[in-house]
Amino acid sequence: MANNWKKSALDALKKTKDSATEAASQVQKKYDSLDVKTKVERTSSQLKQVLEESGLSDTLKSASKSVDHQLSTLSGQKVLELVEERLALQAQYNDLLAEKLEQALLRIETLESESGSLRKAK
Repeated sequence: MANNWKKSALDALKKTKDSATEAASQVQKKYDSLDVKTKVERTSSQLKQVLEESGLSDTLKSASKSVDHQLSTLSGQKVLELVEERLALQAQYNDLLAEKLEQALLRIETLESESGSLRKAK
């Protein structure tokens, strides 16, 4: 009984698929025959040209960048980037400071050993 049910379900799915494929094919043929694609592309191209000529396209891009900047500021993204920059700079400064401290300690050690040698020589 379960096998019959599975077979019936698979047959129904295959028929549904075949029907959907046929319907899609008919819609595609109708779409092509009505030349809708060309009209849509031509209208889209004309609209794009009008937007560019009027400067509206550039205005929208500028507004989009401004909104993006404001959202970044509100979300804390800008602050996070600044903190990360400062931390990287601080790490470089700390490395330089540690290097200079090590050099100074070596000089002090050298001077102390020379000073000790001079005292013993007297």
